[in-house]
Amino acid sequence: MQRIFSYVLLCLVGLLLTGCYENNSSAPDMVDPWLRERTPLSFRVENQVGAAVITDDWRHDEAGTINLQLVTSAIDDLSQVKVEEIELQYNATASVQPGSMIDLSDGTCEIVITAESGETRTYTISYYSFVEPFEGVYDMDYDVESHDESQYENGDAFALWFFGGSNDGCYCQSLMWKHWNWQNDYKPLVEDDNVITITLAGVDSETGDTYGTCINDPGPDGKYANFYWTGNGGIDLKKFYRCIPEGESSWRKDGTTGLITFTAEDGTAHTATFYDEPTTLTYSQEGKTFTCEIHYQGLEFPVAGTPMSGWSDYSDYDKYVQNPQKFIVKLKKRS
Repeated sequence: MQRIFSYVLLCLVGLLLTGCYENNSSAPDMVDPWLRERTPLSFRVENQVGAAVITDDWRHDEAGTINLQLVTSAIDDLSQVKVEEIELQYNATASVQPGSMIDLSDGTCEIVITAESGETRTYTISYYSFVEPFEGVYDMDYDVESHDESQYENGDAFALWFFGGSNDGCYCQSLMWKHWNWQNDYKPLVEDDNVITITLAGVDSETGDTYGTCINDPGPDGKYANFYWTGNGGIDLKKFYRCIPEGESSWRKDGTTGLITFTAEDGTAHTATFYDEPTTLTYSQEGKTFTCEIHYQGLEFPVAGTPMSGWSDYSDYDKYVQNPQKFIVKLKKRS
């Protein structure tokens, strides 16, 4: 009798425990999970960087999120963002298709995915802006108070620098160091009031390269340096020093190396290392060491002259014309 009573008691306890079990999920009992599938395999819109992060919440089966990284500066109207790709599975359907427009002007929007079973899930789409450190507006970094003809030997008074020279006849200084070699009205110092505006247009989804436009505005004086060397019969040195094209050009930043290439409308291209913070550039040759201080930001372009061989040449011609090696543009980004 005791055994029968214990058995009945255990059965009652089991029934009570089963009745008290609470399923925290809002999802109905699954009969065929494939027919209920509502999770997108992928989602992409124009000017998106990387893959979308798609998440579901098993406790709230009717809701999900899609988070995107966007180049917002390349999107003219956030209320009309084009869907480029949405991949579903198991005969699910969506309230948007490739070519549809979604409205992200308020920061988020919603789309609905419907499973083959007829069950739905609403995804909230949100985004954050992709940041390219190179994008922004730059002034030339020069000393306004020292920017006159009595300060030519004060290299920090000017924004454009170079390192050049053959053998041990090398030097690192402002392009205005030997100012008398430049054509008077268009010397390198006229670039010191220029304003450089870098705009991000997009990101290559395969390489990670960023790219966009560069506007080199001549500033209040309306002048660009012509980099015309008046000595030695007159020589055009734009091939060395016109690295940032006049007016509008394009730029591309290598996603692996970080090197930035400026390309002018005629196809001429120059590649630079971009320094996003203060640094000291150091150059050594034949036992000599020279430095150039980047106070804020800067661009360093390698330039290829033709070194003289067999002897040291201390002439201006050797340094500026025959064998320039680096061209440096000192910049200061506006906050």
